[in-house]
Formats: sequence, C-alpha cells, structure tokens
Amino acid sequence: MIDINETVNAVAAVVVRSRRVRANIERAREAFRIYLPGDDVELPFRRAICHPLLGGILRKNEEHDISGPSFTVNSLRRAADKGELQTSWHGANQFTCGASLREWIANRQGARPEKAKVVQYLSPKAKTLNQKREGKASVDNATAKLISMKAALAKKKVK
Repeated sequence: MIDINETVNAVAAVVVRSRRVRANIERAREAFRIYLPGDDVELPFRRAICHPLLGGILRKNEEHDISGPSFTVNSLRRAADKGELQTSWHGANQFTCGASLREWIANRQGARPEKAKVVQYLSPKAKTLNQKREGKASVDNATAKLISMKAALAKKKVK
C-alpha cells in the first residue's frame, strides 16, 4: 500500500511540474510572438527602429524587439528634425507611425542620387610605388656615395 501511495505522489508531482513547464512555455511563446502594428499605430522611436519596414522585428514584449541593421534612434530623430519624418510628442517621448515610416523610406529612395563614377586620376606629382622605391634606392645610393667621399677626404686630410 505504501508503494502505491508513493507512486501516486510521484505522478502528482510530475503532473504539477509539467503544468508549470507548459505555463512557462506559453509565456515565452507570447513574449516572442511577432507584433505587426497597423499603419496608424504610433510607436516610440526606441520601438520604431524595430519596425519591419526598417528591417527589424517587433515582438509583443518590447524587451525582445530586434532592431533593423540600418537605422538607429538618432537617424529617426535627424529625419524628424529635418522635417522628413512626421512625428508626434507624448510627454518626453517622440512617436511615429508605420505610414510615416513608409513615406519617409519612399522619399529617401527617390531622392537618392546616382552613384558617381569613380575615375582615378594620377597627378603628375603622384608617384607609383615602384617610382617611390626607385627614388628611395637612389637616395640611399647618393647617401652612401657621400659617406664614402667624406671618408676619402678625411683620409687625405690626415696624410
């Protein structure tokens, strides 16, 4: 009888632990669930850099947000200061919405100048590496000749 009671208690403990584990897994799932805000939902800049339009990942729990690779809070502030990004203030925080981000990105891509062709121009004064080496070698040769001439003069003066 004692063995059956111990077995029942052990099974009950396993059931309780499995319920706790399931609850923890569900909390983790909820925390990592992806959040796709609407175009009119305002987000603070610290979360706006994680917006999917900017290459980031927004989660339900903002501690698990992943920011995009190209934009920072300062780049959004700079765009807002220039008037390129529409924002609103709520207390001390600056907010923007998905529609404003989409418009800002479209304007940035349209205003991007074409890349200029790179033309390498060597001025007549610019020397190649080989010319520099030759010049250094000639300076070394001239220095060696001067030293030998000074030594020869010093020998003549001693005689």
